[in-house]
Amino acid sequence: TPARCRWKIPAVSNNQVTSEGEDSDDDGEANDSGDECRPNSSSRDAPTSDDENFREQLDPSELVVLDLLGSGAQGEVYRAIWWRCFSNSTSAITVAVKRLHGTYGERAHKCESLTHNIRHPNLVKCFEATTKAPYIIVSEYCAGESLYNCIHDSSSVALSWRQRMKILLDVAKGMEYLHTRTPIILHRDLKSCNVLLAKKITSANMVPSAKVADFGLSRLLKNTQAFMTRCVGTWRWMAPEVFSSNDYDELIDVFSFGILMFEVLSLEIPYADKWPLNCQVDPRIGLHIINGNRPNVALVQHGCPSKVVHLMQECWASSPSDRPDFTTVKNRLQESLDLVTLYSQVKHDGIF
Repeated sequence: TPARCRWKIPAVSNNQVTSEGEDSDDDGEANDSGDECRPNSSSRDAPTSDDENFREQLDPSELVVLDLLGSGAQGEVYRAIWWRCFSNSTSAITVAVKRLHGTYGERAHKCESLTHNIRHPNLVKCFEATTKAPYIIVSEYCAGESLYNCIHDSSSVALSWRQRMKILLDVAKGMEYLHTRTPIILHRDLKSCNVLLAKKITSANMVPSAKVADFGLSRLLKNTQAFMTRCVGTWRWMAPEVFSSNDYDELIDVFSFGILMFEVLSLEIPYADKWPLNCQVDPRIGLHIINGNRPNVALVQHGCPSKVVHLMQECWASSPSDRPDFTTVKNRLQESLDLVTLYSQVKHDGIF
């Protein structure tokens, strides 16, 4: 067991935390909208969900930071070792540690309170968080990359249709769990860089689990509170009712999932054909969506099942009442995955 160390944002080359210090600058360029997706990781060695030794308050001195995984508007994410001392034993697991900035940090304990009891294989587990500065969230570590990097990094393995269907199905399962809890949990920032892969995809035969991550904008939708009004999220994935400041409910997540589907099916960034990524907070993006415009369906790659394209379009319907719930989305994606898996077994001229 290494010597106890107090938390500090270290240089990436450091292997261990040495002393308490002030916040460091972002390693990457942050943007106010959060529209730029950066690597975000969150387990191989995660504690079991029924571990009775979990506490309400994180002790930062138990963290040994290994390296920087990514950075953005909210803060930095590090890979770390979490040393836990119990009455008669010590355990060490690999975790993702997010250090939050400013007002994002003030929401850290709210995030932890929302997700501490969540147990689902397609949701990244939030283990513990600090309730005062420095604001830190310790969560499950996924050895794979973000879905955003998997799709848009030229060095990544090209995704097969089976892999794409499985990833979308996993996300739908995780979101169904959030939306069927009492009270309902809205994610409010569902996008490809908030989906993590349990393992890095290195071949067309690998089908790792996908997990929904980053509940920093999550909120509870209580029975006495039918709608919310605050404008939050990432512009390219946001529902029109969020832009127009109308009341909204959990169906905004279904809309965002429809945009995510386009990203997976086309391997294109939404609206990048009209507004490049450096247009992070261009008001025309919001007006474009409010006016009923959506990503170009013609960009969906050849070979995608037509039923999946239709489902995508239903998810991004302008009227929330026309969108399916995640149980329906999950069931229809399961059917499509079963068919794609069957077709992938065809060898020559339809002969198995």
